[in-house]
Amino acid sequence: MPQQTDEGAPVRIASVRERGGALVGKKLRLAGRNMCYDENTGYLVLLDSGIGVLVDISLVLEKERMLSWVQESFSPVEVFGYLEQCDEGLPVPSMPPHASPPEIDTHLILRAILIIPSSDLSLDVWNSVVEELEVELGRPQVGFIGG
Repeated sequence: MPQQTDEGAPVRIASVRERGGALVGKKLRLAGRNMCYDENTGYLVLLDSGIGVLVDISLVLEKERMLSWVQESFSPVEVFGYLEQCDEGLPVPSMPPHASPPEIDTHLILRAILIIPSSDLSLDVWNSVVEELEVELGRPQVGFIGG
């Protein structure tokens, strides 16, 4: 039998904020806007509706070339990775001067294994579909796709 890959459970950024502890250690698929990026830490803030999630993208970036979407504030991206919890708060990248700082749990970080720039992604549609899945399958359940 061929090996099945774990696609990662689609989760809204709001759900990470609401029930982060239950999602720790899980492979997740998030969508949001790249609010800001720090070259020194490799962290970016993935934003949706005033809520942010720290994402460590250091393993997926090529040091030789900076990908254009990283430099474009508020560009939509999909991120696949594992959510980790840290004992100490992590540093948040500097926010753009014109932006309101989002709510961020600095003890949670998504360790990215794949990032897909998605300029045509509608976050409203994404959130609506994922919320329906959460309601159908029960909020505490994660790993309902591929795992």
